[in-house]
Parts: sequence; C-alpha cells; structure tokens
Amino acid sequence: MMTGLRLLGMLMLLTVTGADAREYQVVLERPERVGDHYQVDIAGKVFHEVLSETGGKGVKREFTDMTLKLKAEVSVSQIDKQKRPSACQMTVSSCTATFVGNVTNTLILPPGSILYSSYVAGVRHMTVDGVTPKTPQLFQLMDFAFSLANGELTDDDVAGTKTRKKTGESWLIDTTAFADSLESDDMDVSRSGSSGTVKLGRVGVSGGVNSMRVSGDMTVKKLKPKMARHMKVKESLATFSFARIYPVDVTKPTLANYERLTVDISASGKPKFGAPKDSMTFRRVAERTERRTYTP
Repeated sequence: MMTGLRLLGMLMLLTVTGADAREYQVVLERPERVGDHYQVDIAGKVFHEVLSETGGKGVKREFTDMTLKLKAEVSVSQIDKQKRPSACQMTVSSCTATFVGNVTNTLILPPGSILYSSYVAGVRHMTVDGVTPKTPQLFQLMDFAFSLANGELTDDDVAGTKTRKKTGESWLIDTTAFADSLESDDMDVSRSGSSGTVKLGRVGVSGGVNSMRVSGDMTVKKLKPKMARHMKVKESLATFSFARIYPVDVTKPTLANYERLTVDISASGKPKFGAPKDSMTFRRVAERTERRTYTP
C-alpha cells in the first residue's frame, strides 16, 4: 500500500557500509521539549466495520473507510513527566481526508488552519481554529492526525530493552504491559493471550543523520469488548506492527514511523431462551506513516 511504500523509501535511505559488530542502545520513547518544532508528513487509512443482527431482523452494516494526507508544522506545547508530548498544535500546509461508508464525503482543510489537541487529566481535547470539532468526520481526522501520550506506560515499558543490541538481534515484548496498554473502559484484554518480538535492523545514514531501524510485531488473541451480557465472544484477534527510524543518538527524537493495527472480533448470543440469536462482527484496520523534518 501507499503508506508502506512511503516508509520503504525512507528505509532505503539508510546506507550501510560493511558488517557492523557494534552494540547500540535502543530507546523507543524519545524525549521531546516544549517549544520543539518540526514539519510532519502524515498519510494513512482507517477502515472500521460493524456487522450486527438483532432479533433475526437481518444484518445491519455500519462502516467507514477514511484516507488521509496531511502536511503541517507542529509545535509541542506540553509534555508529560516522561517527556512525551501531551499537547501539540499543527499549522496545516495541506490536508485532504476522503470518507467512504454510511456517510461519504471529502474534507479539505485550508492552508493555515490551526489544529490543537491535548490530554488533560486523561481527557482528550481537540479544536480546529479554536472550535471543538462538530462532525464525526472532523473528529476522526483529528484523532488520527495526532499521536499524543496518555497514560503511564511508555513504548519502552511495552517493547523496549535494557541491554545494548547488535543489528539483527531481537527481543521479546513485555506481554503484561502490552495487554495493559490496550485495555480501556470499552475493552478487556487477557494477559495470557499476548506475544510479540522487536528487532534492531539496519544502522546507517538517513538524510545525513546516523540512524537505526527498529521494527516489531505483536499479537493479542483474547479481547472482550463491553457488550450486552448475553453476548459471548467467539473469536478475537488483534495484531500490531511497526517500523521506525531513529537517530543513533538516543537524546534525539524520532524521524519516521510506520504503524499498522488490525482488530477482528465476533460475538453472538441469545437474549433469552428460544429467542433468535443476536450476532456481531467487528473489524478495524488502521495504517499510518509519519515522517518528520526538524527545525531549529
């Protein structure tokens, strides 16, 4: 897909000379500072579908398929205690989002639009030119565009390593932390159904910066969304993959990030004896590429 090809182009810029036997410190959550500025280029797609049948009345389909292209200048205005951005402002250079589904339209934000997002006491706040988004499409665009810290767990808690690694070496994720990071008020996650590995890939030069590639694949097999009491989960699976380009200098922030998340859940049950069976199938696929260019 386009987003994968965009990141592949970035990865190909990593020029490597000869074998590398050195060991490197790997830090996934890079520190940022209030006042940091960078240009961002974001492209991605989100597909969300729910098929449901209640009382034998036929299958109802609700779905949204959003494609986003966004270029903007980002300013970090707040960080949390782990030095992760928890509030940012984007000044749009170009932004187009196309929605296909129960509601189909194209949303274009004009250059100069100001997007703002923050977490305050765990509550998400978002505005466009100082006004809270009033449509589901604009809210979905904002939610997808911003990647902000929320919660105590960091990427290093979930998928980091405390030992230095050589290129090609891999390590296991912390499955308990991974399950905790996915759990929410709407979703219970079993600690026994998680697995995943992370790998240090090539180390070389990207855009004149000594850089490293880190990638990972993670799986959760036991998910239980909040639903009616008579509904029982029959099958569930979530997978998460990422590939990132970091400077070798661990005090410097991320250069590029590709992520893909898939969630599939099916459930069914009878509200009472002799009643028709209710059923629900949920699918979500989100894919996102982000490239950054930092300015002094």
